[in-house]
Amino acid sequence: MRRQTAHRPRGLPPGSEPWLADELRRIAAKLAADRGMEVAISGAAAGADLLWAEAARDVDVPVWLYQPYRGHDGRWQQDWRDRLTSARGYAARVDTLGTELSVRVLHARNDWMIRDCDAIVAVVDPDRRSGGTWQALQRIPATMPLIRVDVRGRRTTLREPAPAAAR
Repeated sequence: MRRQTAHRPRGLPPGSEPWLADELRRIAAKLAADRGMEVAISGAAAGADLLWAEAARDVDVPVWLYQPYRGHDGRWQQDWRDRLTSARGYAARVDTLGTELSVRVLHARNDWMIRDCDAIVAVVDPDRRSGGTWQALQRIPATMPLIRVDVRGRRTTLREPAPAAAR
């Protein structure tokens, strides 16, 4: 299984969304073809989470949506709400963790996704050192492969799992 965590639309650098959508589609295709990716897990949030879900769908990888709570899209722009509705329709699994907004639920959702995957695809802005994505990155075990998609520098890097001696 694979998973992605990332930025919301307002947190993406201007003009980066088309590049990011293409890059996530490229990564999803490569993981499916070269690494046998069976499932793509998405946090079901506007921005990179839904772009990841769409990329996986485009390369015929089943999508699991992990929503933090019911109605989490209530204040989104309509186009992102429509994209979430579409994702719910094509997702092989849709789970919801909580019943209302809380920081605890958002962090628990991220932990839930990390727990259920064997590699991470993380969309990051290296200029940001706070927020849910940054905090989730601090909890990813060194034994797990991490594909970092730098949305500001428009480059992707791979952190291989730590060697057995370092575990």
